[in-house]
Amino acid sequence: SVAPSHILWAIDVADDLWPVMADRTQIERLLHNLTLNAVQAMPKGGTLRFEARRGPARTLDLSVSDTGVGIEPEALAKVFDLYFTTKAGGTGLGLSMVYRTVHLHDGTIEVESTPGHGTTFRLRLPQA
Repeated sequence: SVAPSHILWAIDVADDLWPVMADRTQIERLLHNLTLNAVQAMPKGGTLRFEARRGPARTLDLSVSDTGVGIEPEALAKVFDLYFTTKAGGTGLGLSMVYRTVHLHDGTIEVESTPGHGTTFRLRLPQA
C-alpha cells in the first residue's frame, strides 16, 4: 500500500541488533497492524516513528510511535482485548493479534498514550 502523503516517516534502526528467531510473516503482519492504527490515528497528519535497538538481557527492542489522537485512559487497558475497538467499523482483531504474536515469540509488549499527543507501542523480543 502507498504511504499517505500527510505522514512523515522516521525510521531509526541500530546497526548492532541482536538476531531473533521469528516468523517473518507474523512479524510483518504485526508491524502492518501497528502502522495501520498509527496512520488512522493521524487523519490530519503527523509523524510515524519506528525504532529498533539492542535491549537489555539480549533482547531486540522495537517501538512504533505516532503523534496522533492518542488513546483515552479508560480504553488503554483494553486495547489488546479481543473484539475491543474504538473505531467505527473496527473489528477489534488487530491489536489482539499483535499481542498474541508477541507472546508467541516469547516477547513482551507495552503501550503508552497521551490523548491529543500520540501513542507508543514497545515490543521486546528475546535474542535467538
